[in-house]
Amino acid sequence: MPAPTPYAALLAAVHSDPATPLVTYVGPEGRTELSARSLENAAAKAAGLLRDGFDVQPGDVVALLLDTHWQTSVWLAACWATGALASIGPLDLHHVEVCVATEPNLGVADAIPELLRVSTHPFGLPSDAPLPKGVLDAAVEVRAYGDVFVPYDEPRADDPALRVGDSSLSGGDVMATAAHLAEQIGLGPRGRLLTTRPATDLSGVLALLAVPLAVAGSVVIAVDQDPDRVRTTENATATLT
Repeated sequence: MPAPTPYAALLAAVHSDPATPLVTYVGPEGRTELSARSLENAAAKAAGLLRDGFDVQPGDVVALLLDTHWQTSVWLAACWATGALASIGPLDLHHVEVCVATEPNLGVADAIPELLRVSTHPFGLPSDAPLPKGVLDAAVEVRAYGDVFVPYDEPRADDPALRVGDSSLSGGDVMATAAHLAEQIGLGPRGRLLTTRPATDLSGVLALLAVPLAVAGSVVIAVDQDPDRVRTTENATATLT
């Protein structure tokens, strides 16, 4: 039976195949590879920070102003673990609990009281750039939280999970839409997806984590790379451009 929510699908991936790469990033900063277990651990720390550090509750909105990057996969998983709605796109500043942003996007969200800066360092290390006033460095803050996250209430399939522009999806919708997209692009069970699509529309965002989870597969996120070369070297079986 397919997992009812993205978080349940991630836990299933960890249970069935914890060591195989789930998310691989190839970009200007280098190559980063996360197994299902590694991604779950990183997401657990981020989810702990959201819930226990910022009191994010199920249904609260967490804005993700991030790049097409493995960090976005991690923070999507963190939102889905806590039951928060991950919002990507134009901000409604009156309804956002926390904003997670890379350096170039910090100015867009400076009116949000709780603001986290995410580094794109290949190993997730903090940025060397000075922190603007009132901004916390996510790479530093997550260190205080554990590698295992246990939700107070398991996220449900009908809970809001993702908003990209005008599209709003529940957890069940995320999995169903991701499975449909996988079928459209010919990504079969255990398949390896290469995505070069910017994470600015629904398909591009789903490709970062939900699509590989829907087929018990994996994803390669390629930015500013030769797609033919990456497709060959990473043994991709389907491509989203």
